[in-house]
Amino acid sequence: NYSNALTSFNSVLELEPGNMVANFHKANAQFELNNYDDAMNIYKEIISQSNDIEHIDWRWVLPENENFNQTFCSDIQVIENENLAIMFLRGAGGLFLAALNLTTQEIIWKNPIHDKWVDSPLVINNIVFITSSRISKQQSGAPTLYAYDVLTGRPLYAKEFPRENENQAVLVKIIEKYSDVSSDNNDILLLLNKTKLGQSEDRGKEFVLIEASSGSFLWKSKLESDLEIGKIKHLERINDTEEDLLVMLSDQYILMLNNNTGANMWSKKNSGKNSAYFWNKKILEKNRAENYLALWNPITQKEEWRYYNQYEMTWIQS
Repeated sequence: NYSNALTSFNSVLELEPGNMVANFHKANAQFELNNYDDAMNIYKEIISQSNDIEHIDWRWVLPENENFNQTFCSDIQVIENENLAIMFLRGAGGLFLAALNLTTQEIIWKNPIHDKWVDSPLVINNIVFITSSRISKQQSGAPTLYAYDVLTGRPLYAKEFPRENENQAVLVKIIEKYSDVSSDNNDILLLLNKTKLGQSEDRGKEFVLIEASSGSFLWKSKLESDLEIGKIKHLERINDTEEDLLVMLSDQYILMLNNNTGANMWSKKNSGKNSAYFWNKKILEKNRAENYLALWNPITQKEEWRYYNQYEMTWIQS
């Protein structure tokens, strides 16, 4: 009710005349009530006030250097607890990984990166990770995972994943969602997507769990050739049972691995019109083709119930 909302905003503004948020929502309410002139006057007042506010605390300009241009990577990683920003510096002299102190606006370390095919940096548990993939014959070298100490820039290790032959493309991706469900962030999960160049079939996928600090391989899990997992949308770790389970949901599959060994415990293929969500350590499946909801127990790998509805189910909040 926009009229009631307008009354509430006026009450707030009586106590705090300069409350810009309340003024903004009051203008929105006036607009919805077709009081366009009143709404426009409030918008103009807000804009005039915002011009007096300094929105930027400081600006930093990359120091001139003959070896690199003033360019950044598109994805700068900010580590708030350390007051650092991790970024790439690119130029004629090559590629550098660098750390900027956000308090002093000084580069505290930078390392040359000799691999041309690296992806944007990712920081997990005070370690900077960079993945490098190979998708053509012209890209020499092996796909690699690089790790650096975030405070000093010291290289920790480089783990290679050699191609089986020159006709193979290998994409290396860190599954960030794994770190979200791990309490200590001691390990990182990689997905290696292997494809024969020029052919969409004969693909191979492999999960690799690595100890983050040392780079030691904990396990490798090669998926069946017909298991097209697609983009992992949801990931959950269930370790309140006798086993430590890792459950992944994508548009194509429900996949469950043993988090201690990497063993494939369960996989369930979804149709193109199915969606899956986590709910209370269980899996809620929405089948749009047959218009039903089903609840699956990943521990028992059985369907617990199924609910049909005569109306189309278009949206679920899990």
